[in-house]
Amino acid sequence: MYLDAQYENHATLDGKKPANVPEWSGSAWTRYAVTEATALNLGLFYQGERWADNANTLKLDGYARFDAGASHKIKSGNVKWDFRMNIENLFDTEYIAGTGGSSSNGVYTDVHYGNERRFKFSVNATF
Repeated sequence: MYLDAQYENHATLDGKKPANVPEWSGSAWTRYAVTEATALNLGLFYQGERWADNANTLKLDGYARFDAGASHKIKSGNVKWDFRMNIENLFDTEYIAGTGGSSSNGVYTDVHYGNERRFKFSVNATF
């Protein structure tokens, strides 16, 4: 997605870009059915470079994060089981997800780092 955002009619920020808003961002997710019951997933989340503060004094690098997962379904009697495993940040990429907080001059004082690689497991039952 392309977004060309900027402040208008603002005393101190006129023409500046909002913090944490990249011009380019996007995501894609694909699913491959190995069998009728088993699937593999791969996803990409991208954020382009963006300003760290509303005063546009510091830029944050862009980043791409890959996620992956697998699922398997089993039917046992009247119960349908759905087992899932997901890996967020597959390659353990270090990135700054955003900034927050602020001082009186509009400079953000908090830095939020993206999560390290995370594993998620879930089991759902439908009956």
